Amino acid sequence: TLQGYNSNTKIHTIPHSVDLDRWTFKERKPGFNIAVVSERWISKGTSEILQIALKLKQIDKRYKITWLGKRSDYQWEHAYRDEFVEHHQLNIEFINEVDSVDEFLEDKNYLLHASHKEAFSCATAEAMAKGLKPVVHRFFGADDLWPGICWSSIDEAVDMITETDNYHSAEYRQYLIDRGYDLESMMQAFDKIIKE
Repeated sequence: TLQGYNSNTKIHTIPHSVDLDRWTFKERKPGFNIAVVSERWISKGTSEILQIALKLKQIDKRYKITWLGKRSDYQWEHAYRDEFVEHHQLNIEFINEVDSVDEFLEDKNYLLHASHKEAFSCATAEAMAKGLKPVVHRFFGADDLWPGICWSSIDEAVDMITETDNYHSAEYRQYLIDRGYDLESMMQAFDKIIKE
């Protein structure tokens, strides 16, 4: 048993959620605009994102990654990333912050998530609520949180982005509801616990 708990202790797990009404949904199509929403530090998958950008450039130079998030305090990380982008002339734009993530995601086609460690990716859920295709790295625990939509290799991630016949906005939003990642499901779970 967990320290401090006994056999009479009840533990309830309620998944994180996204308020679907806060995100502007529309049917979207495959395209060339890829969003990354995370801080820019090594455990968020910097190397993987750079490798994906390089492969995408080799396929079609129109692919662009726009990375929203503040950078880490480690100068060596910036030196590696900045030199790699410059050396390979990658189409990556870095933005520290925006007034509205909903507006930032509006012209994007994909949400690329490359984190090595994560609890629940709110950025992924929010992008799916808008109808963007999620491209989620298989971090520890991802198979439980995001089954069926994860990649394990650079090639798999690139394939998820470039396969134009497999893009279904309504299904990404429905996925959240089916998994109980919508606000209504979360509130119902809280109500059930309180009533019990």
